[in-house]
Amino acid sequence: MRIITLLAATAFGFAGIQAASAADMGLPLKAPPPPPAVWSWTGFYIGVNGGAGFGQADESLNFPGIGFGSTAINSQPISGELAGGQIGYNWQIPSMPVVLGIEGEGDWANLTGSGPCNVNFFGFIAGVNCNVKTNWIADVAGRVGFTADRALIYVKGGVAWAGNQYNGTIFPLVGQIPVTASETKVGGLLGVGVEYAVIGNWSAKLEYDFIDFGSTNNAMTIGGVAVPSTIVNLGVRETVSEVKFGINYRWNWAP
Repeated sequence: MRIITLLAATAFGFAGIQAASAADMGLPLKAPPPPPAVWSWTGFYIGVNGGAGFGQADESLNFPGIGFGSTAINSQPISGELAGGQIGYNWQIPSMPVVLGIEGEGDWANLTGSGPCNVNFFGFIAGVNCNVKTNWIADVAGRVGFTADRALIYVKGGVAWAGNQYNGTIFPLVGQIPVTASETKVGGLLGVGVEYAVIGNWSAKLEYDFIDFGSTNNAMTIGGVAVPSTIVNLGVRETVSEVKFGINYRWNWAP
């Protein structure tokens, strides 16, 4: 019995010495806290945006049906406001500061331009004024970005669409005759932007996009009469730049 008591006293004494030694050395008696979670951009998001657009529209009249060739009538700047929304998905490569994503945007637009457009067709037609208006712009693009914790710098590229209207007035001999045309344009988009995770699941972005819609030929309505594009049509080449600020809300977003 004395041996058991002696062994127990020795064990308790050894434990006390160990605890005292650990305290003297500043060693923790509890397990250290886990490391902080690493920020990740992976997840779906939806948001709104607004900004401005500006560009150039070059117009010409083409006369394929009568072999007259084409006549440049106007080259004018266009500018105005944009407002809309976006939805997309980001995937951050594990343990790497690289983010891949896809995004779709749709914006109401009020990009307009007007100016004189002059046509000399055997001396009989003179243009009074030409008007261009882009009513909406949409795009689908892939994104590649590089992160620094909560900041994301990215580039994007994809396809864009726009709804355009063209209006003008001509007078051959007497009176004024309205001329109208409309189309949905398709072009290529390149962009660059920066996004920052502000608080919680919210982030803010600033983005610049350049869209080249190329050249198209459009059937016209002259004086209320639809004219086949094989006889005469309106050629338009258009480029647009966008500067937009946006706010996104994310879900399934790792902290």
